[in-house]
Amino acid sequence: MKRTQTIASLALVMALHASAAEDRGNALYGMVENLDVTLDQSALQALEIADEWKNNNPPPARGHEGAVVYNYGEALPTIVCAPLFPCNLVLEQGEIVRQVDLGDTVRWKVVPSVFSNSEGETTSLIIKPTDTDLETALIVSTDKRIYTIRLVSTTRKWMPRIAFAYPETVNEAWDRYYEDQQREVSETVLPDGNHVDDLDFNYQITGDSPTWRPVRVYTDGSRTYIQFPDSLENIASPSLALLGDGNNTNSDAQTIVNYRENGDRYIVDRVIGRAALVSGNGPDSAKIVITRLGD
Repeated sequence: MKRTQTIASLALVMALHASAAEDRGNALYGMVENLDVTLDQSALQALEIADEWKNNNPPPARGHEGAVVYNYGEALPTIVCAPLFPCNLVLEQGEIVRQVDLGDTVRWKVVPSVFSNSEGETTSLIIKPTDTDLETALIVSTDKRIYTIRLVSTTRKWMPRIAFAYPETVNEAWDRYYEDQQREVSETVLPDGNHVDDLDFNYQITGDSPTWRPVRVYTDGSRTYIQFPDSLENIASPSLALLGDGNNTNSDAQTIVNYRENGDRYIVDRVIGRAALVSGNGPDSAKIVITRLGD
């Protein structure tokens, strides 16, 4: 009798488990069925664009210490790992990881590693699958960019080291190079093409303070340049005369000298020892004396 009751109880329990499993199966089927949505044309076009990027297969390059190097953003990169053979994804030097998102957080593990040298710190991500024949997606957000990566696991094949090449970094390096060159030119080459190392700026400017007072006077050994604060088209151009009598540059005797205007400069086809710039008459007159020092 007891045996009959036990069998009946087991039958009832199994029936209840089967009913519950069926209910769960129906619920799961309903969830999957609800996911089978209809995509509109815009979504289909978006998927086509995404598939084109994912299926693009540009060849990677060989990098430092055998690293597999992908061009960042060119296509969806694939990292192949294996159980007991972790992969090392090396980021750009100085790049800081903000967030890591894994599609499969149960069978894949991603942990950070940091190493330092004289040039700074570099972060790498150690990627470990726990089984073979796995596939998932990895998204890494840093302070510089976002990486989207496909992860695949096999039995034995794996990539020990993976890195990226950054085209924008190369472009930025060239931009900095050109900026440095332009800054050096602006600091060492005057608008008239003369290099400051080839010029003598040893001139003293004294006298009144008109709006046209020269900002600098210099010579290249054969000509003298008098630079004004503005284009000569916008100021009342003063007249220029040499001061001195023969070899006596301390004399105030004036001698007419030929010169020409070029932008914001007077160009005199000789080396000036001492000269005067004069404009206006009477109380509105202004006089500037230019003296070469060391003569």
